[in-house]
Amino acid sequence: MALLKVTDQLRIVTAKQLSARFWSNNMENGDKSLKKLGKKGYLLRHVLKNKNKTMVIYTLGPAGCKLLNKPYQPNWWARVELKEILKILVFNQLYLRIHHSMDSKALQAPYPLTSVIIINNREFPVLVVRGDIGEIAREVRWADLNRAMVICEEHEQIEKIALNINIPARFTTDYELCFKSLNEAFYSYNREADTVEKETVDIFG
Repeated sequence: MALLKVTDQLRIVTAKQLSARFWSNNMENGDKSLKKLGKKGYLLRHVLKNKNKTMVIYTLGPAGCKLLNKPYQPNWWARVELKEILKILVFNQLYLRIHHSMDSKALQAPYPLTSVIIINNREFPVLVVRGDIGEIAREVRWADLNRAMVICEEHEQIEKIALNINIPARFTTDYELCFKSLNEAFYSYNREADTVEKETVDIFG
C-alpha cells in the first residue's frame, strides 16, 4: 500500500527509484516484485527512451487506482513533454530520499514548480532546472513563494539562477542527490559575497 501511495504522489517513477526506496537491501528482488505488481494491474510498466538510454518507469495501474479510490487515466503520461517527465524523475530522487528519512508528502504544482514537498506541515516548493534557467527565473519573480528548493543539472548553473531568485532558496544538483548525504547535498547563495556556499541542512540530519 505504501508503494502505491508513493507512486500516486509522484505520478511517474522509475523502477530503479522504487527498488532503491523499498528494496534497498536487494534491488533485484525489487525489480521482480514490481513486475508482479505490474502483472496484477496495481502498477503499469512503461519503457521510456531518451537518446541512448532506456528507462523502465511505472505509473499507477487500474487495480492500484481502485485500491486507493483514485480515478484511472490510462497512458496520461504519454501526453506530457519529455522534458517535464525528466523533471519529475529528478524531483523523485529528492523526494524519495526525504520520504525515507521522515514523514513527508509530494503535491503537484503549477509551472515553474515541479512539485511541492510537505514536511511537518510546512511547504517546500521545488523547481527542477533543465535548460530553462532564464525562463524559470522570470516565472519565479511573479510566483507567490516564500522559499524554494532548486535542483540544477550541474553546479555551474546554481549561481546563474540564484542571481535571479529573490527568495530564500537552497540549491542542489543531480550529482549531490545521487552521491551525497541529504544534509550535505545543499548550497545557498551569498548575495553580498557573490558566492555559492555549502550549507548543512539540519532538517535532514
